[in-house]
Amino acid sequence: MLIERKVEKWWWDNFRGSGNRSISIDQSRHGEELGLAPLDDEAMQDIMSTVYLRATGHDIKQEQIDDAMALLHSNERMKGAPLIGCYAAAALAEGRNVRQWNLGMLVEDQLKRTRDFVWRPAGIETRHETLLALSTMTGGLAVSAFRSAKSIESLLPAIHEQGLPGRYAAMSGAQPNETFAALEPDILGECFVLEHLKQIDNEHLDKPAQSLVAAAWNLAQEPIDVANFILRTSMDFPGHEAMPYFRHVPAQRGAEAIYWAHVAVNLLATYRWPDQEKEAAETYNSLAALAEKYPEEAALREQQARGAVNLINAYGDGGKLEEARALYDTLVALAEKYPEEAALREPQARGAVNLINAYRGEGKLEEARALYDSLVALAAKCPGEKRLQEILEASRTLLAQQEPEGDEKLD
Repeated sequence: MLIERKVEKWWWDNFRGSGNRSISIDQSRHGEELGLAPLDDEAMQDIMSTVYLRATGHDIKQEQIDDAMALLHSNERMKGAPLIGCYAAAALAEGRNVRQWNLGMLVEDQLKRTRDFVWRPAGIETRHETLLALSTMTGGLAVSAFRSAKSIESLLPAIHEQGLPGRYAAMSGAQPNETFAALEPDILGECFVLEHLKQIDNEHLDKPAQSLVAAAWNLAQEPIDVANFILRTSMDFPGHEAMPYFRHVPAQRGAEAIYWAHVAVNLLATYRWPDQEKEAAETYNSLAALAEKYPEEAALREQQARGAVNLINAYGDGGKLEEARALYDTLVALAEKYPEEAALREPQARGAVNLINAYRGEGKLEEARALYDSLVALAAKCPGEKRLQEILEASRTLLAQQEPEGDEKLD
């Protein structure tokens, strides 16, 4: 109610979770989920005024309200979200100027406040934060799994450390009886994990952040919980410098690989260009290698094709047309090698549209038209695939916008 004001399918599926959690939630439901509308500006201003007054003892200034509202209106994720309004008011109460901030800066400021005023007085040290980061990535870490975390035990507190339950409760708000709880709200936990991964790599010569992520995949009760954490994080903090820590394939075979492939597709859509171009290429190469290693898994090929579409788009936006074309040719070859898999043809068509758009941007209309013609041929070959026809129409409209006056129009 504080932050998630609408119920989208991906959010609801993530909220329900899996296994016993989803069964418990479904059995406890009174009826269908009820989405709440975002709060209007007046309500948001009331919230911020109240938080500010309680923190400082005096009224907030109108110019501070204006700065905070400008920040909240800069991002749909923040607009009308009460929790974000509370974070903004808390920052203003400490004299921060938030007008030029973004969501990441606002949540990082709240995280710093939590560390300074809650965690540090409770004796929290880096090893305790590492346990919290691991638990947050896994959606809650079973105590039994913590006992078996041998590969990273040097980074964690001892299971019998005196005062550990109290310290952990100070961080997470919950006593670790059978499970070490994740840090919530989700958006605070996501920001914390990203910042902590950077921190431990800076503090240790052996750069253990990647090992911590690998341990999360290995120790999670359900791998989908790790996948959902990464997907949420990539949507809330796209392009964050720590996101590439999630680009490596889990060592385990099976569900982890499928879920990671889905994560990789999303990462390819959220990397920051050109700073993270190398990481994007590595992510796609890992995705392609995984699909090739397990040819019996059609789902992996589909994810490879979807990832290629995202990378073609990024290459096109960056003016790297040769790389985009080479990747599109890979898409074509993949679809032709497995003609029985219709799920590969839609990414092929979408990749063509992305490349047509890139050619248009560079004034390469001849190449764009040739690619359109190949898309026409693909759609004609598969008349029963409605989605191909829709994509063809979109590409026709796209290319027609750039047709010189008097030229023969596309048909």
